[in-house]
Amino acid sequence: MFAMGNNPNGVDTLIEYCDYYKNQAEDDSLSKTKFNVPFILGLAFRLLCKNDDATAKMVNYVWAIHCVDIRCSTVEFHRQYNSFPPNGAAMVVMADADLSAAILAYIRSRNSAFEISRVLVQEPIAEELLNTAQNYRCKIEVLSDSFVFRNAAEALENLHGTKQYEVISIWSENIIAAKKFAADSGICTIWINAHGDLHPGIESLTYYVRPFVDCFEHYNFKIENESPVDDTKPAKTFDLFYGGKWQTPTEGKYWTNHDKISYAEATRKDLQKCVNVAYQAFKIWRSTKISKRAQTLKCFAKRLEANGESKCADLIIKLVDLPMVHGTSFSVVKDGEAEISNTREPIGVVLVGSNDQNELFEKLVVASVTGNAVIVLLNSKSSVSFAPYCDMLATCGFPAGVINCLFTNGTTMLNLNTESIKKVLGNLRVDLKLLTCCEIDVPKTFGTRYNMYKKMFSSVTRAKSVWLQCG
Repeated sequence: MFAMGNNPNGVDTLIEYCDYYKNQAEDDSLSKTKFNVPFILGLAFRLLCKNDDATAKMVNYVWAIHCVDIRCSTVEFHRQYNSFPPNGAAMVVMADADLSAAILAYIRSRNSAFEISRVLVQEPIAEELLNTAQNYRCKIEVLSDSFVFRNAAEALENLHGTKQYEVISIWSENIIAAKKFAADSGICTIWINAHGDLHPGIESLTYYVRPFVDCFEHYNFKIENESPVDDTKPAKTFDLFYGGKWQTPTEGKYWTNHDKISYAEATRKDLQKCVNVAYQAFKIWRSTKISKRAQTLKCFAKRLEANGESKCADLIIKLVDLPMVHGTSFSVVKDGEAEISNTREPIGVVLVGSNDQNELFEKLVVASVTGNAVIVLLNSKSSVSFAPYCDMLATCGFPAGVINCLFTNGTTMLNLNTESIKKVLGNLRVDLKLLTCCEIDVPKTFGTRYNMYKKMFSSVTRAKSVWLQCG
């Protein structure tokens, strides 16, 4: 089937994908015990020629033989659920590119899972690219609507615009410049002087096509108040904190905990606003050097220690070098034809919560030092508070919106999973991750705290793979 799809490395890629998610899954999880065709078919459909009806029928035939308990409608739904790549692929053609090779790759992409739907071309060769396409009798609808850029900054700005591409190819004879463009881009699957080639070393594929196990639906955002309303005048009142300042809640509601402290009530609109602000801050924080991010967190640790919070301060100092330990890159050379480099990139916006102060700071530090913006979620059942630390953030050097804090009188928000929160928020085009809010039994779950930090680091980052065609 993969040979029919012109993907000779598809089988190896699929095996690597399955191994990755089996290793990621908990021993007793659904994805571990029932990891079969339903969980890999999404990737198979993406890697096979998506327009080849004969191939699709063959896959359905194989499915019916080996998994008679799975309905064909489930197969089709899973295929639609795993739209990959979600926004199509883009091609960036630099002024020194081999135009014939780029046009041939564009033509081949039409019958593949990585069909090019957007072309960005540097100004000096824009007309020449169209002429080359005509020489190959290539239909130029996409090419004629290409984005013409003058420099790399303009191209990157367009790629990171309202329609965010997850897959691109860069065409340039200047390999150093192409690698720099790839590094500056927030896109995680990149080919240089190639397009759509497969290899198990391309780790980023595992991020985009997930096993279909997380399908709980929470379309509404209704908070079940679990604490009785207290009419006693509060000793202190905290608004919502996002965008680097205290914000009045949208509905103007507050609740008071058992310590007579009043907190603003976050609603769906508040969460949407906060996520949007956090995502804008993420763009700045992501591009900040790791050493600068670590320095900012160390400054926060010093402020905490000065306030008598030495335990939390020590925890921050211990974790700020985590990206150096787990985030190093490595390369895979495929038969001397290509070089594949893999690094770890921040996801975007990470929501964290916990009923344990140390655990809350662990999640906060790991998520932020890796380049993510963070939203701390606390509810009426939380025995910890992050609100008193919010005013320290700006003076420590955190850009506004990198660390935020919301409150709710109930646990509904904290019980949602990542996918359901995305549905609650609507189509915000924001990469979002919810770190589990339940208390963790470290010895039972991870064995050691080192393994826990390693797992946590993997949860708030994603693989970025850059394929460089050799020769």
